Amino acid sequence: PYIGSTLFGKLMNRFIMSLEPVTAHVNRIAYLYGEIVERYRASENGLRILGLGSGPAEEILRLLDNEELDKPVHIALIDSDAHALADFYERTHYRKKANIDLELVNFNIISILIGKTTGLEPASYDMTYCAGMFDYFKDRFCRKFVDFLIDLTADGGSFYYTNVHNRNFARYFMDFGGGWEIYHRDEEQTRKLSPPEYPCTVSTDETGTNIFVKGTRTVAPEYSKS
Repeated sequence: PYIGSTLFGKLMNRFIMSLEPVTAHVNRIAYLYGEIVERYRASENGLRILGLGSGPAEEILRLLDNEELDKPVHIALIDSDAHALADFYERTHYRKKANIDLELVNFNIISILIGKTTGLEPASYDMTYCAGMFDYFKDRFCRKFVDFLIDLTADGGSFYYTNVHNRNFARYFMDFGGGWEIYHRDEEQTRKLSPPEYPCTVSTDETGTNIFVKGTRTVAPEYSKS
């Protein structure tokens, strides 16, 4: 926390590290890791996971570090940044386990907005998620990302996404002090990024700064046998 070339720089860095959005980011990783572990332990035949805009994928590294993984796990990570994917792959070098299958997809996420696909098999993942990316996009774009996640989620599987809450107390410091402008939303606004026909639960981290939406992929009514 005390990184900087001057005393002032070190103190500013320490101050910024103490802000709620930073703590909330750490909490977000812990939340995703907890959900992955819960689904994995409850599974009979292993787990298929997909992360959109995966970045460093710290939640997956925690999984590799802390779980025995005696059942197969397939992990697909999608990111526009090839360097981020390469860095993740390098960090898994000493964490390799027999039951882990990694699929790293370098794909321009903006292409989703114009209807391009990754070639990944639809409805084939038990859990899909996108954490931290929606903060930078307008509602209509976020809805397309949610549709993308739902399309890849198997029936009965879960999709997740997050957003910074509009009661973020560091909001104006971020905007005017650091030029870090994002789209803040409340629980209802974040929930409405998902189609209404899919049941969702909404929660926040302990700081109240990060919103978590967990949705369930269900068979659309028009295709239901009932």
